[in-house]
Amino acid sequence: MSVVIGLVALPAFGAAPAAAAQSFVGVGAPKVVGTAGIGKTLTSKRDLHTTPTATKVTYQWRRDTREIDGATGPSYRVVTTDAGQRLSLTVCYKRSGVTTRCLTSKQTTVPALKKLTVGTPSVAGSPTVDVTVSATRGTWTAGTTFSYQWYRDGKPVAGSISAKRTLTVEDKGHRISVRVTGRRTGYATTSRTSAPAATVTALTARQRAAMEVAEYTYLSSALYSRAELIGRLRADGYSSADATAAVDSIGVSWARQALGVARATLATGKVSTARLRTIIDVDRRFTTAQTDWALAHLRPAALH
Repeated sequence: MSVVIGLVALPAFGAAPAAAAQSFVGVGAPKVVGTAGIGKTLTSKRDLHTTPTATKVTYQWRRDTREIDGATGPSYRVVTTDAGQRLSLTVCYKRSGVTTRCLTSKQTTVPALKKLTVGTPSVAGSPTVDVTVSATRGTWTAGTTFSYQWYRDGKPVAGSISAKRTLTVEDKGHRISVRVTGRRTGYATTSRTSAPAATVTALTARQRAAMEVAEYTYLSSALYSRAELIGRLRADGYSSADATAAVDSIGVSWARQALGVARATLATGKVSTARLRTIIDVDRRFTTAQTDWALAHLRPAALH
């Protein structure tokens, strides 16, 4: 009877360990091309062919070595936050069984923001209840865009963010001011606040009477320019100051008449905005502000 003895192969003494993972070779650091200016786009210039061939390539832009959230594409648009900072790009080459290799470009410095030439804002117009006052900006760097915030005794008035504001009874006895903020690409955003205007007052009894005469006697029967209305009131015995304060206090009511003119015109058919503005402004009966108010209160569908 023969006996078969099974033999188990044992590893040879001193056998070599498993082969190490492959590495990418011949790959150079990426280069960043483009102008490093606010609003400009930087782009990666990297090795497209690798040995072995990478199956996945990732990108990460950095600001002074810190990763920029969401900046994980081959291009990057420079933003205001980058001003005065150094940007770089890290590119990682990946493939299963191959050691990932990450290379970082040289840093590119973004110029610091320029300074705007800033004007001195002020409040134009009589600080009187029902009167519309305006923000004057002064002289700023050409190309600057603006936003506004009105204040009452140094506290922001909610919703008052346009260049003009009609004073209300809530403003009486308080001082108003306006903050102008200027913005331009490549420049530091800058704000300036006007000096407070005189304390807001209400119309005197005589000024209120003059306003009612102008509004309910003259404007109810015909259209008048500002100068014509003031002249009518002066002819009625009101002083120039009282007549001016009265006329400037009926801005919204007066603008409603401009709105009536616009609606009556549109009833005859569609009219362009430019043509409608000309019709409303005929003989300078309405101020630009009153015309703007009327146009803003028309249904957009009515214009073309």
